[in-house]
Amino acid sequence: YAKYRNALVAAKKRKGQTLSLNWPLWKEGGMRVDKETEKMMMRSMEMDTMQTSTGVEAFYQGLSSRNSQVMVMEGDTIRIKDKLFTKVPPSIPTEYEIISDSIKEIDVNSLLDKVQASLTQTVSQLLKVRVEDIDVDAEWKEIGFDQFVLSEFINIVNEEYGFELTPNVVLEHLTLRSFIAYLVEEHKNIFVEQFQLEMAKTSVIQKEEKVDLAIPQDVLWEKAIHYFKRIFSSVIKLPAHKIETDVPLEKYGIDSIMVMKLNNELEKVFGSLSKTLLFEYQNIQDLTGYFLKSYQKELIELLEVRKMVSKTTGNTQVSLEMESGKSILNSDRRSRFIPVRVEKQQEKIVEDTDIAIIGVSGRYPEARDLSEFWKNLRDGKDCITEIPKDRWDHSLYFDENKDIKGKTYGKWGGFLEGVDQFDPLFFNISPREAEMMDPQERLFLQCVYETLEDAGYTRETLMLNDECAWKGNVGVFAGVMYEEYQLYGAQKQIQGKPIALGGSPSSIANRVSYFFNFHGPSLAIDTMCSSSLTAIHLACQSLQRGECEMTIAGGVNVSIHPNKYLLLSQGKFISSKGRCESFGEGGDGYVPGEGVGAVLLKPLSKAIADGDHIYGIIKGTAINHGGKTNGYTVPNPNAQANVIGRAFKEAGIDPRTVSYIEAHGTGTALGDPIEITGLTKTFQEYTQDKQFCAIGSAKSNIGHCESAAGIAGVTKILLQLKHKQLVPSLHSKVLNPNIDFSNTPFVVQQELAEWERPVLEINGGTKEYPRIAGISSFGAGGSNAHVVIEEYIPEDKGKSQVTINSQNPAIIVLSAKNKERLKEKAQNLLTEIQNQAFSDSSLVDIAYTLQVGREAMEERFAFIVGSMKELEEKLQNFVEGEEEIPDLYRGQVKRNKEMVSMFIDEDLQTAIDTWITKRKYAKLLDLWIKGLDLDWSKFYSNQKPRRISLPTYPFARDQYWISKTEQIKENSVKTTSHSGFLHPLLHQNTLNLSDSLGASQTHS
Repeated sequence: YAKYRNALVAAKKRKGQTLSLNWPLWKEGGMRVDKETEKMMMRSMEMDTMQTSTGVEAFYQGLSSRNSQVMVMEGDTIRIKDKLFTKVPPSIPTEYEIISDSIKEIDVNSLLDKVQASLTQTVSQLLKVRVEDIDVDAEWKEIGFDQFVLSEFINIVNEEYGFELTPNVVLEHLTLRSFIAYLVEEHKNIFVEQFQLEMAKTSVIQKEEKVDLAIPQDVLWEKAIHYFKRIFSSVIKLPAHKIETDVPLEKYGIDSIMVMKLNNELEKVFGSLSKTLLFEYQNIQDLTGYFLKSYQKELIELLEVRKMVSKTTGNTQVSLEMESGKSILNSDRRSRFIPVRVEKQQEKIVEDTDIAIIGVSGRYPEARDLSEFWKNLRDGKDCITEIPKDRWDHSLYFDENKDIKGKTYGKWGGFLEGVDQFDPLFFNISPREAEMMDPQERLFLQCVYETLEDAGYTRETLMLNDECAWKGNVGVFAGVMYEEYQLYGAQKQIQGKPIALGGSPSSIANRVSYFFNFHGPSLAIDTMCSSSLTAIHLACQSLQRGECEMTIAGGVNVSIHPNKYLLLSQGKFISSKGRCESFGEGGDGYVPGEGVGAVLLKPLSKAIADGDHIYGIIKGTAINHGGKTNGYTVPNPNAQANVIGRAFKEAGIDPRTVSYIEAHGTGTALGDPIEITGLTKTFQEYTQDKQFCAIGSAKSNIGHCESAAGIAGVTKILLQLKHKQLVPSLHSKVLNPNIDFSNTPFVVQQELAEWERPVLEINGGTKEYPRIAGISSFGAGGSNAHVVIEEYIPEDKGKSQVTINSQNPAIIVLSAKNKERLKEKAQNLLTEIQNQAFSDSSLVDIAYTLQVGREAMEERFAFIVGSMKELEEKLQNFVEGEEEIPDLYRGQVKRNKEMVSMFIDEDLQTAIDTWITKRKYAKLLDLWIKGLDLDWSKFYSNQKPRRISLPTYPFARDQYWISKTEQIKENSVKTTSHSGFLHPLLHQNTLNLSDSLGASQTHS
């Protein structure tokens, strides 16, 4: 920024001077370190804490210099520069071991000097300046290079040395020094020949010949792990046995000062190391793997492994491979920042373009979960209400006259319950940060967690895929449109109370990727009302290209500020009647609706192989734009027909076999007829049959969820497939007279009906076709999307080979962050069992899903049951608080952590495997409730049960919202202050009668 600002000053577009100062630690002031750390800084970096007088002098020197950025340090400047700018020698390559390193280094340095002298002379002649005036560490522009000089310089270098360099190669390197280093590295032999420099001969031998196979690698690994644990223990002041090898170091409170101390300790043994080492390898396991690859010889000598082996194993040859087949040097987890070596190979293309939907979750108006959403759809419930008082006082803005500026003629909408509620501590987010976050970011994060649980996956299981080069290769695609939470910050600033609120759309997707440690694409998509359906299209493409192993796709939308209603009224988009009359008579606009939803996607073939629960198959997707029409927000029926036709062609599906369309259907006089025209054009290319396909829109129930409309429609289709029913589309008893449905393939679904599979005679043969649906979303700016979904008909493989009874019981495990959440989790499971009427044959699937598809948390309990009836009874007893329940195990992890750590020992692991084989479940569960993680797959051998949909985690519902004790009313500001009873954990009451979504502030 400073460079940019000063460039404007030089161009006489700005005045003044901007200087960016990079300060060190000051000797005086608030940010200080202890004496021991000061000494360590001096030892490792020759850097001292800065005197105030030095800082003041540096400030004035910086201003008087012509630089835009200055770094200030106090200490031995010569040695500091040497420490900072001397490259750390690269680690030993894994394939080869280089001999005579010291001789080689001297020769390379000599070669660098000669090349630098030669090229500096060339630059001197080109620029007509003295050699001593050329700063090889300055950027190209600073030493006088422009595109013409650069081109001439490249021509001279290419001619002199026989290269074929382009200007782009030079520009990849910021300075002459870095460019020279690149040339020497890439073309060393040419320079050796040119300068007739006698390079020392180096012997390169295969590492396989040097590895001492007499040293058991598992022994070396174990001793190395213990060694690094001891080093970390000495710095972070935590007993070594309490440090877990696969837990991120940040969990132990590692800060930058500790990182410096750890680097210092490691450099005492291994010499100069990268200062970013502990940021690249974020747990003991990964760090140990790095040192065993790069410093194995040093570790063997340091840990005296050779002596130990000679006493015990003699000359026994030991394989580098463990029983699992994985190299002991490779950890099961990959830290967030470990670079992956990409082999040269053809781009991975997934042959199977069908995409399975294996998880789904969401919240919509009048529905906290999808079971409530389905009930509302099935019963034909209109979920539209007046704007709640806890959002804003709509009477201040409402006027039936559509032409009054600064007013809205709409006061209705579909609203989420608890839009201000969140469970920040579950996601390691502070309450203060939660208040600053856009509620859409919070809602989507919780929704994605529920989606993964619904599919039966956890953060850990998503990291265990060994087929991909980058574990956690999951993409996130989030549709979002409005960002109005920030407006409350602006409102505060007007009131003289400056505050900044978060509102970056990208953070909605990026927060998910960060929390789950996903490494696939992470994108927020805004195409207005087609955002979430476009997100699904892009997610499917990412899977089909082999870019991801799985993808999350969805959207979120809330109405939290009157600005939206003012904007929609200004453009005459909003309904004056308070409902979306999809395909009905008299519709003059839409009602905004809130929603958040997500699906988990995976290539169909992999989903079947992995035994996933499949809701439906995405057969084809397409997106396009309407181009120029009669107005910016006027739809283009030809473009809509095109996008629908392309989706069906990609799916390879004849539209005559389609039995349901979830339409965009906003209920506008113009939009609905145009949509039917586009659909009819596509269908008539294949068939002239009339009124065979049902059509409807969820907007008639919940309003137009805008950026979440697509995911709401997809969810409705999936629920209809699950229950094999078509739900009524509301407010269409009298159809739109501008649509002649009798001459179209469509009939508006006006009542609840069974969704029958169509039986058709096509190409001379009669066949029953699966239930197939299409869904459209059209953005107000012209961005169109269509998705084709087909029901999944599994092969009949018979019942599970695992039979559950009193002799072979099922293990039911439940856990949560605290006792309150655990009890609610048990209640939710009990309710699900009672509502779904599971049979005993489903018990093994329930048990398996709870074992592998839920994270094991702090508060735990487990049952051993032989039937569904027994499970229901025990859950009922637990929820009611009964203490004496047969075969009930309950515990808390933190109280038993030290005891459980003993079972990491290999011999004790063997004992656990024996208990599993002998079905000694009591012993195993007694350890599990205390914190021992079990490998549940060992309980089933090769007969893996299925993952099924079960209730997800019950998040805490605490309020987190920027306090609004003042409301701007027309042109004046009124304040009220009413005090009342406060909970002892609340600092102040921020509610008053005119508040909009204000809440008591909680602090932890």
